[in-house]
Amino acid sequence: MQRVSIFEDFRLKLAGHAVLEHASLSVLPGEVLVIMGPSGVGKSLLTDAVFSLLETSATVEASDVNPAVARQGCVVFQHAGGLPHLSVRQNLRLVAATSALADEALQASGLAPNASPERLSGGEKRRLAVQRALATGKPLLWFDEPAAGLDVHRSETLAKQLRAEAQDHGRAVIVVEHQPAFICAVADRVVWMLGDGHLQEVPPEVWADEAILSQHFRDAVQAAPAGSEDEGWSHPAFRWAMLAWPLRPLRWLRSLPYALLWPLGFFSSGWSLAVRSAGVAWSLTGLRGIPYFAAVSAIFSLIFLLVFELAVAFVDPSAVVARMGPQVLLRVAPVLACLLAAAQAGSSLTAWLGTMQSQRQLDALRVLHAPVERGLIAPTWFGGMLGVLCSAFVFAAVMALVFAGYLHWNAPEMLDSYVQALRALPWMNALGRTLLFSAVVASVAVDESLEVRRQSDSVARAVTASIVWGTIWVIASEALILAIELL
Repeated sequence: MQRVSIFEDFRLKLAGHAVLEHASLSVLPGEVLVIMGPSGVGKSLLTDAVFSLLETSATVEASDVNPAVARQGCVVFQHAGGLPHLSVRQNLRLVAATSALADEALQASGLAPNASPERLSGGEKRRLAVQRALATGKPLLWFDEPAAGLDVHRSETLAKQLRAEAQDHGRAVIVVEHQPAFICAVADRVVWMLGDGHLQEVPPEVWADEAILSQHFRDAVQAAPAGSEDEGWSHPAFRWAMLAWPLRPLRWLRSLPYALLWPLGFFSSGWSLAVRSAGVAWSLTGLRGIPYFAAVSAIFSLIFLLVFELAVAFVDPSAVVARMGPQVLLRVAPVLACLLAAAQAGSSLTAWLGTMQSQRQLDALRVLHAPVERGLIAPTWFGGMLGVLCSAFVFAAVMALVFAGYLHWNAPEMLDSYVQALRALPWMNALGRTLLFSAVVASVAVDESLEVRRQSDSVARAVTASIVWGTIWVIASEALILAIELL
């Protein structure tokens, strides 16, 4: 039986510190290999390196790994779950090799087929993620702490299932784990990753007993203490971020290709995912914000009417409203509406997509070659833009109705002039500006959410950034358009 080579003469460095140096790792088909190491030793970096998911950074260096591993394997991350807008059954069928494997995984999960992942407990989400990986039929399975959040019974059941998958189906299974009881129940081989540059094979007589394994592991960690995985990230990364800060707003341009990709999602094999993704994004950015935009538009309209009343004390304010109201709709409504959308729509969209990114769900699906870009991200961009556009229309419509109501009660004879002025406006100009601003808000929100990684507060930072940069870019775009029109 030929071994599957994960990597040979592999090097992984974090801020100049050799996490692994000239390391080799292989696994036999039908074997369960456990990588055991303390927190912060670099196991997550190793997982990213194996599956070509490492982020570009001046602090991380890694040599190449066997490219076949990324093609033939799948990974279940520590905080994995299912896509929140798909049911349990749909999550399994999204990546399952066959319908039979999807049904088998569904039965093994013990979860309701139509249950929403958002309503599952932490342990249930983990079971869904594990079964989704098993349903792929991939010959190599990589699990990052699969027993986390499981009770004793579920942990024992999972250990038996992983061993059965390896032995009965000839799959190579690699498990990154801390819990000695689970390791003893599932392992055929155990290696220690202690951050000293080596992968050390653990003798069977050590890991065969839970108490002995725990004691030897404590002794090994004390002999070769591991640094924090966050160590070395802060200062170089912070300095680079400060240097790149002036160019940061231009990053949202990277999201514009999704404008070209979104039609492909609706006409590809992942069309169901694309439709649901666009629908959720539209609901978050448009449908749920309509009452908010209507109320805020009414308030702004009353403020403009008050300004007209105070500013033209010696002129009939109704005539000013009839003439200036349409101009306010043309020039002010798109900007105000999209500024509000940057806060309301941008924050909700970024939080939704960013949470999936922080839980590594998108990375796990990319490894499985699921249609993440064209089936989820691009339709989300389209749905977000459509939602912002709908909100802007609601804002403008309410403002137009408030102005018309004012004239109806104070000067009915001016209504015809008001309507004629509305019809004479260059509405295509306003529509074009609104489309541009909507694209800006959606692009900034998508780009910021895709920057999210494993930090616990990064989703909140992405939400804040999407609001700030979305607002800045809408204002800057309007200022540029105004400057061009005045030339």
